[in-house]
Amino acid sequence: MHPHRHRTTGRGLAAATLVLATVTGALVAAPASAAPATGTLAAETGTGAEQQAVVGLPADTNVLGSGPSGFLWADQGHYNWTRYADGSVTTLPAGTGETVFYAGGVGSDVVVGMTPRVTGPVYTLYDMGSKDAVPVVIDASHLGSGTYFSRLVGSTVVVSSTTGFHLLDNQDGRTVDRTLQGLPAGMRGADVDVSTPDTLILRYRPTADGGAWRAALVDVASATVVEDRALAGASAYAHELATAASATHFAWTEDTNAGNAVLRVARRGQEDSERIPLGPSNVPGLSSPLTTEFLGDWVTYGLTDGRYATTPNPLYALTARSLKDGRTVKLLDLVHDVRGDGDGAILARGGTVEQGEGLYRITAGPEGDPVVTLVARTGRAVVLKLTGQNVPAVVDFSKAPAPRLSWQFAPAVNASVQVVLTHTASGKRSTLTTTYLSPDGLADLRWYGRFDDGTSVRHGSYTWRMTARTGYGLGPTHERSGTLTVGGPHLPHSFTDGVDPDLLIKTSGGHLGAYDTSQVLAYNPDGPVPWVSAKWGTAGWGVYDHLVTPGDIGGAAHADVLGRDRYGVLWQHLGTGDSRKPFAPRTRVGTGWQTYRLLTGGSDLTGDGRPDLVGVDRAGVAWLHKGTGGWSKPFAGRVRIGGGWGAYNLVTATGDLAGGRAGDLVARDRDGVLWLHLGKGDGTFAPRTRIGGGWNQYNEITAVGDLDHDGRPDLLARNRSTATYKLTIYRGTGRWATPLDDDGTRYPEGLFAPEDLLQY
Repeated sequence: MHPHRHRTTGRGLAAATLVLATVTGALVAAPASAAPATGTLAAETGTGAEQQAVVGLPADTNVLGSGPSGFLWADQGHYNWTRYADGSVTTLPAGTGETVFYAGGVGSDVVVGMTPRVTGPVYTLYDMGSKDAVPVVIDASHLGSGTYFSRLVGSTVVVSSTTGFHLLDNQDGRTVDRTLQGLPAGMRGADVDVSTPDTLILRYRPTADGGAWRAALVDVASATVVEDRALAGASAYAHELATAASATHFAWTEDTNAGNAVLRVARRGQEDSERIPLGPSNVPGLSSPLTTEFLGDWVTYGLTDGRYATTPNPLYALTARSLKDGRTVKLLDLVHDVRGDGDGAILARGGTVEQGEGLYRITAGPEGDPVVTLVARTGRAVVLKLTGQNVPAVVDFSKAPAPRLSWQFAPAVNASVQVVLTHTASGKRSTLTTTYLSPDGLADLRWYGRFDDGTSVRHGSYTWRMTARTGYGLGPTHERSGTLTVGGPHLPHSFTDGVDPDLLIKTSGGHLGAYDTSQVLAYNPDGPVPWVSAKWGTAGWGVYDHLVTPGDIGGAAHADVLGRDRYGVLWQHLGTGDSRKPFAPRTRVGTGWQTYRLLTGGSDLTGDGRPDLVGVDRAGVAWLHKGTGGWSKPFAGRVRIGGGWGAYNLVTATGDLAGGRAGDLVARDRDGVLWLHLGKGDGTFAPRTRIGGGWNQYNEITAVGDLDHDGRPDLLARNRSTATYKLTIYRGTGRWATPLDDDGTRYPEGLFAPEDLLQY
């Protein structure tokens, strides 16, 4: 074997700094850089706990094995061995890119690394308990490339191949292969488990067609099945079945998908078993939720998915049950996984309220009762501790990104945080939830401006209440409350005082309604068509042959509407900000507006901050009506813009679509070409720019405002098909040469009746 250079590390309590040492040949752990820490967990009995170093361990570390003197773990592709006695860490060789994994064994401090070969794998064994041990090689190439590692027991490698299960050892420098004897012919789905250094558990199905699970107990010394039993009540899936064996007992778990956790315990060599109901499982369908392991005269059990839980369950704890008198003792408040080390101890990954999350070594005390010792901690708690918050007093949804509400906790393994925001005026609620804490304990919730019914949140005052707890129920519940205000500009196309634009429609029956665009854009084609978020009566609206939504023309904060009747009279409906009655009674603007074939408004074309109107008469002349900002006379007399606009059959005011100094217009000619008229801010335009062709597929094109909160107005278009009516959104880019994105995003069919008119 070629010598490797090995990195070793010493760690004190929760230390993260690496101390490097270089050795050649055998693996040697460097001494810890600090005195052993004293933060051990006291034994349940209060005596007998061996003083050991409590080391730092990265959160969510994968623990791969343990032995009498330490444990094997992996983090970001590096494999490490930590000694219990002094907390020193030895990093195993990284190899040359061929070593694909390391695994720990049971009954010794040996770990194994595998190197794949075309002819079959080669295994290298490292004795981590001896600084003078030389790595040992076990060559399994004679079994072929279809050979797979199963388990390491002591210094015996258990593999499966096309010829069955094999136990491989190194004796005097050569590989000794023993084929496992006594397995039934035709068995399928075999899975190897191990609890003690002298017994393998081989779980299998008896036939190719499946059948109920059975367990063959194999004596490692003779490589022979010494016991075979049915696993009554076991899950149909191997990964949901846990088994354990001791010198005197055998245990397995029943199917928790039935709604209850049940443990079976039998004496070795006896068919009868004790069925021990443990209570509701609460985790149907989760992978292998119930674990079990023996510790002397005790059997341990617990549901291992508690760290992801959203409801409490006492079985998320690791509990030990006496095989002698049935007494139970809680060992950990939360358990992730448990493994035996074959030396009368088990290593459990989990946590306690007092010590937090980490690795706990559980041994038998002088009287045989379990003794729990913390050997490594991740730095995360299993309860929540609130340390700070950051909630803005005012939020503005017109600016990206979405506002954040955050609370700082000490790092914890599980959290359930809910924030309920209530609109004071309407009582409507917006609920934010998260079950994720960042590594430093931050619960960061984005508020995307939706009420719980999917509609856009409204401007005004809100109360908020935050509730935080662990999903599994450990520790206190934290509550905080306060107020905030949804501010920002009132949108020129919002008629319900929401933070998203509304899409205004008028039906042939004279109804006027508004669709909340947040609902339209979130529409699921397989779900229900969104309903109008507001609908107003027939009075007056049916008389108009043209509606214009120019924004605020009357000097108030809210959006207004203009309507032209069939006699050419232009009327204004000033906005009130009340979603139930959004418009004041109409007032007359003027007469003679029937001269315009096309009429649009909403862009500030003169640079004074007020929306203007543009009309195209039947002779093809475009005229500008400058906004005054006063409701009694909202527009000044008309000013000629220029001729040649008779080529257009549609003109739409978009606002600042192309990133210039003022508002813009888009116009479509009779060939379906869409043109941009870039506003110069003085009531005139730069030479027109071709946007693209094919726009004659749409019968209506409207600028509804900024749909995606990126600061740029967008276009909505509806197709002219008689069979279906689809909306297509074209997002503004802010670039004058290409002001719209290339591909429109299509939205629901059938959202509007054929006779419905959009705002334009």
